[in-house]
Amino acid sequence: MMGFETKLFVRSVDKNLICAICHGVFNDPYGCKDGHSFCKHCITKELLLKKERCPLDGKRVQAKDLVRNLIVYNLIQNLEVWCDPPAGGAVEKMSKQVRASLGVRKLSESLVQKCEWKGELQSLAKHREDCLFQHVQCPNENCKETIQRKDMYDHDTKCKHKVMKCNKCRKQLFRHQLEDHSANECPETLIPCPNNCMEQEQIQEIKRVDLDHHLKNICAKTILECPFKENGCLAQVERQHVDKHVQDNMAAHMMLLAKQCSSLTKQNSSLTEQNTILTKQCSSLASQCAFLTDRCSSLDQRNYELVRELDSIKSKVLKFVI
Repeated sequence: MMGFETKLFVRSVDKNLICAICHGVFNDPYGCKDGHSFCKHCITKELLLKKERCPLDGKRVQAKDLVRNLIVYNLIQNLEVWCDPPAGGAVEKMSKQVRASLGVRKLSESLVQKCEWKGELQSLAKHREDCLFQHVQCPNENCKETIQRKDMYDHDTKCKHKVMKCNKCRKQLFRHQLEDHSANECPETLIPCPNNCMEQEQIQEIKRVDLDHHLKNICAKTILECPFKENGCLAQVERQHVDKHVQDNMAAHMMLLAKQCSSLTKQNSSLTEQNTILTKQCSSLASQCAFLTDRCSSLDQRNYELVRELDSIKSKVLKFVI
């Protein structure tokens, strides 16, 4: 990595600890045989670009000749640094007491929100692992936001990419999908009957999963056909009025039944006559079949006799020829 920014350090840093390449404070300093030191990342990259020439004096230097400068490294690691360097604005430069006296403490906190920790550079990484003011990536999948660690809980309660369970059907969804799921998909969500059937003077609500059953078998306002439809009644009434319709139209229904009964009686008479005719025809056909059967038997017998006569004649002819 490139060198540390100078603003990270609480006090001014000696210019001899500044990398001549990146102009930052040495990060893992390495030096050549002539005593020039640079950040390891910087000098390694520079030697590749400038064909193994020292950036300061142009002398030939190879990466294998570089030596880690442990003394400078340890010196820098012991320097005091900020976790979050002050931005240098007027509000930030004020002491807490002055800010409080001027009534700008809340303004400063809402604008800055910075960690006031300072300590040795070697302790910075460990501190930032738990620092409440560090910006960290939201752990929820697909969420690209970075939030200060201290605000992560509040963000998590609102993050639209957080995986949650529907509190009715327990299906796992992203937070931003819950509302649509509840409104259009969740089988356990109560929805008003589309027929606006009433229960205790309120529109009845049914679980989405039970809605088809409710409409087909229970709903008082489902439109049904009259039970006497097959007899000719074409009326359609709500389920709750079916019994009343039947009672109010009993005479009409009886007339339909009577007409249908009369029609069926006539059909029965016609079918009976047809059956009688067909029975006679079957009897006649049976007689004809018996006659033909006898005739066939007689012809078979005659054919047999003719075959025998023919065989006898053949025998006589053969004797005569011989």
